[in-house]
Amino acid sequence: MLVFGIVLALTPVIANSIDERFYFDRKTLFSALFLIGEAGIVYSLVQYWLTIPQNGFWEYTKYLLSGLLFLIPYWNFKAESPNILQEKSIYDYIINLPLCGFFLFGFLIALSKAVANVSLYGISEHFEMCVIFGVFTIIAVGYLFHINSDSYDRPPLIFSAGLFILAVIMLGATVYYLDITISLIPGWVFTALGIVILGLFVMLLNFMAPSHQN
Repeated sequence: MLVFGIVLALTPVIANSIDERFYFDRKTLFSALFLIGEAGIVYSLVQYWLTIPQNGFWEYTKYLLSGLLFLIPYWNFKAESPNILQEKSIYDYIINLPLCGFFLFGFLIALSKAVANVSLYGISEHFEMCVIFGVFTIIAVGYLFHINSDSYDRPPLIFSAGLFILAVIMLGATVYYLDITISLIPGWVFTALGIVILGLFVMLLNFMAPSHQN
């Protein structure tokens, strides 16, 4: 149901981006599709959340991906006007903003649960948190550059500043978990890796020496 809901909710956004006239002529239909899709998404996420055990680190980290669903109501809210703060109806605020808040709130709660359940010596868990924060850092930075690439259609400065601060915080968390992951790797792993690299280097020299003599 989650995938089906995402497809339905994205349909109005895609239709608006392709042909605005086609979208506005069928706005009632697209609004219904959006609401049905978002209802399916919310239902699926709530059902999944209720099945997560209190110490379910891996389940909470999977739930973090739902934070990306914030973009669907955000794009839907922005679709009717480039300026996200103007030319909006009450319907747009009532529907889209609570959905954005729901996904962001769920992301933050799942993130806090995942951080709280990281094992002290769990290399794989620390590495996964590093990857998660790294991916969200890339997404935040990429989206920040995207929305500011057009000098005539830039978002409010407070939005860009908030997104920048969020990217910096996530980058700091990425470095933090990467440092812990490296510190938990046994020393013999680095020794073995050094021997392998040295062996490859020697083989490369032996391979190059005959051809050089010829």
